[in-house]
Amino acid sequence: MADLIITLLAAGYVSCIAGDIGKVVKDDGVALTALLGYDNTLRKWWISSDAIVVTGSVMTITAGTGAGTSTITGPDSGYCEHEDIKSRLIIASTDASYDTQIISAGIEASEYIDEKLRPYISPNLQSLVLKLADYVNCGTDEIGMTVRDDDVEIGTLEEYNNTTRTWVIRCKSTVAKILANSVVAVWGGTGYGVANADTAAPTEDDEPFIFLQVPLTANAAKIPDEIANICADLGAGIFKRRHQPQDMDAGWWAQGIRKLDEFIKGNFFKGTINFV
Repeated sequence: MADLIITLLAAGYVSCIAGDIGKVVKDDGVALTALLGYDNTLRKWWISSDAIVVTGSVMTITAGTGAGTSTITGPDSGYCEHEDIKSRLIIASTDASYDTQIISAGIEASEYIDEKLRPYISPNLQSLVLKLADYVNCGTDEIGMTVRDDDVEIGTLEEYNNTTRTWVIRCKSTVAKILANSVVAVWGGTGYGVANADTAAPTEDDEPFIFLQVPLTANAAKIPDEIANICADLGAGIFKRRHQPQDMDAGWWAQGIRKLDEFIKGNFFKGTINFV
């Protein structure tokens, strides 16, 4: 199944909470698949499904909190708009005959980018709910501060909700797991509490589209322009290979690979990287 990003209208939107992860998303009452992730700022939900969600669908979460009305007509193209791929293929913006194939190419390109960047960027995000008893609110200046689990440093505070007593922690370890009744505190801050239940260690399969979770900029909602351009280049190359083989050359694919090589070297280390 493909990764599907559902975008929801601002009007009537109800934010998801950490406890919604893993619960079944419904489209006009029809069950799809489990919620993998969400961004309440962008009003986007991530699931794994081949379904087509039409504009105006009432989206809910079974026994969950998040809800809203969809604004898209099909799968998102991952890190770029499918129109950006269209422009590289010289397909008129009004010609929708290839939209499904173009969107699929964009998603595949995004997954390829994830595969190449995952060794350098890993979200390792853990969500946990703290018990009401003894809970101390986090302060607005505590984002990015060190979090300790029973006095052991485990990562940094990514976000919090004092009303629901939910913290999202960017863990240092890919196998980090916070156990029930662990004392969790923001080192040097006020945030404090006791874990309500065990958390599950994060896995790569649960983290589609890593740049929507771990951007290189301070704005957590922004995909770097370089990544959007790389995705469009690679998406155009994938589309041509599959649907226009008579015109196939190394052009867009090679250009995307070169840009991705430069992006990694420029942001993570100095050296030579060769992609097959």
